[in-house]
Amino acid sequence: PIELVTERPDSPKAKRRRRILQKQLGLKPLDDALDRSFEFEATIVNCPLPAANGKTKTTWMNDFLGETWSSSLDTFSGELATARYALICAKNGSDLDIYFRSKEGSESGGEDGDWRKFRAFLAALAFANGVQPWPFRIKYSCGGHRVSEILCAARTPARTSYSPVNEAIGFQKSEAFGLAIKAAAEFLEPTTELNRQLTHLLFLFREAGKSQFSWRLRFWLYVFS
Repeated sequence: PIELVTERPDSPKAKRRRRILQKQLGLKPLDDALDRSFEFEATIVNCPLPAANGKTKTTWMNDFLGETWSSSLDTFSGELATARYALICAKNGSDLDIYFRSKEGSESGGEDGDWRKFRAFLAALAFANGVQPWPFRIKYSCGGHRVSEILCAARTPARTSYSPVNEAIGFQKSEAFGLAIKAAAEFLEPTTELNRQLTHLLFLFREAGKSQFSWRLRFWLYVFS
């Protein structure tokens, strides 16, 4: 992967520049009121929208025909304890765009803490829809400033046809899909040995969906499932 890194808004150098600019503009320093929100944007290629509870309305205006519009059921949104998210079918109709933002009143826990929350969310999404959570692009922002952008080779992620729950979720039950993501994200966020092993085991199950996957591991997963 390629990572493009910019300067954090709370770095000493950024604070000095901000104080100089505030002084030049005759403004009172407001470092204590620094925006502490965080946000991630990501895209997973060839990943269908797993559920929907929202839509996009598009309006066209033509001088002769007047105003016309269309709507598409292309969005699933939900909330976690400290963040809210949206899964939106990309404009090309095949990729999945992911938006993950801190709730109002929830502050960034630092770069490591923000990434831990986002990775737990991706793992929870993979738990719910059976698709490897491997975005080819991830943008991370803190305080309204872009901190980093990671680019990887675009590839279709492996997936499994098996469900971790004993009832249909997703388009059939979008509310249940959101509850599954919330429960899994909260469980997987703490860094523990159990979570590490569980995440790896779920990774193996999803990899077993690949046509070139080792039949020995397929058999092992079948025996112990």
